[in-house]
Amino acid sequence: MAQEFNAIPETELEKQEEKAREILGSAGENLVIHSDWKFDNGKNIQVGDNFLANCN
Repeated sequence: MAQEFNAIPETELEKQEEKAREILGSAGENLVIHSDWKFDNGKNIQVGDNFLANCN
C-alpha cells in the first residue's frame, strides 16, 4: 500500500488523503502526508486533526 500511496502525484491531494485513510487506523480532519512515505503496521497508526507528515 505504501507503494500505491507514493505513486500518487503530490498534485492529487484528495487521492493521497483517500489512500492514507485506507492505510491508517484512524485520522482526523485536514490530513496531509507527503511522499515518500514509509511505514509499518499502518492500521496501528492513529493521528488527529491538522496532521502533516513530511520527509526530508
